[in-house]
Amino acid sequence: MEMSENIFDFIKKFLGENFNIVEESVDINTQLEYLEFSHRNVQNDNLPSPTTCTEILYAEHTDITDRRHALVNLAACDTVESYRMLEKYAAECPADMTDWAKIALRESRLFMESSLLEQKQVIVATGLGGKENKLRFHAVFRTKLNQDFTEFQQNVFKREVEFFVHDFGGELEEIVFKSYIASVLVLMPITKSIKAFLPATIEEINKYGNFLHTDIMMNNVKKYTFDEIEKLLNEQDKEKNKEIEL
Repeated sequence: MEMSENIFDFIKKFLGENFNIVEESVDINTQLEYLEFSHRNVQNDNLPSPTTCTEILYAEHTDITDRRHALVNLAACDTVESYRMLEKYAAECPADMTDWAKIALRESRLFMESSLLEQKQVIVATGLGGKENKLRFHAVFRTKLNQDFTEFQQNVFKREVEFFVHDFGGELEEIVFKSYIASVLVLMPITKSIKAFLPATIEEINKYGNFLHTDIMMNNVKKYTFDEIEKLLNEQDKEKNKEIEL
């Protein structure tokens, strides 16, 4: 989907208006792994009891596969009892089960809401999660010629980004500078075009010295570390240099 396309219109067209945006940040590959595992192993007409699933989860020497079986089956039980059990487990489970427990709890909540409302609910999940009607994005800006941000440029950048994020109905969660890179974490409404937000912000910032590069990295799958960002930017620059040579 083009970034210029209104995400809300896309969701409404294909999924309807009964959807929930997932708030937690969970690796997208883990989410896909969970869904595939659940599809292969859950038999809705032959589910173990919530008590049996819970006993497996808390048994001392249960291996990770059996715990995953217990989680996906507990999520499919569609009862308040199973939801409460998942809620408790998610709050105190071992680190290697945390993401799976979060997804199972989310799925259990979805099943219950669908039953209570008598309408099928749809989950909108990304790697970085979201909040209410907003999706979380990680944006990476850089200076021209890869020169370090000066204190003045940092202040201008922070002021203008904060203004435009709020003007678009979003929430600014984080701005971190390192050398010539600015890492920004924002929540943006699904009813607004992200593509409209970016050029307007850069254009305004560049009125104060024309120091910001117009190329931006932006995604809602993961938050990259500065080492990962620098590696990606270096690869991007190498590709552009090759094109120039050709």
